[in-house]
Amino acid sequence: QEEMMRATDLALNFATALSFVMALFLVLNTLRMNFFERRRELAIVRAIGSSSRQIAQLLMSESVLIGLIGAILGIPAGWGLAKVLQLALKEVLKADLGEPRLAIQGIIFSLLFGIITVVMGAWFT
Repeated sequence: QEEMMRATDLALNFATALSFVMALFLVLNTLRMNFFERRRELAIVRAIGSSSRQIAQLLMSESVLIGLIGAILGIPAGWGLAKVLQLALKEVLKADLGEPRLAIQGIIFSLLFGIITVVMGAWFT
């Protein structure tokens, strides 16, 4: 039983790391497509007098907004997936794993992590 729990914990940690890498890739790819499609509009804004810094600030503030909205939508979705996973593991392992709980530290971490991930993606685009 304990060995099965350790193996499950290791598998869940691996899935978490893989999900993080996939999220970074998806954010970077989405932002690249967004910026590439708007390249013409950004060039026009630049031609009418905006500085490169102003355009960069525009894109960064947009990224922060996208990250905030994504994190706000992702927190309840993540909690729901945690609930489904808890029920599935309860059936497979025949053990009571406890209920998933939503802590304020987790919410704050998720908000910051969501924003930072998108801003990093915009920065490297």
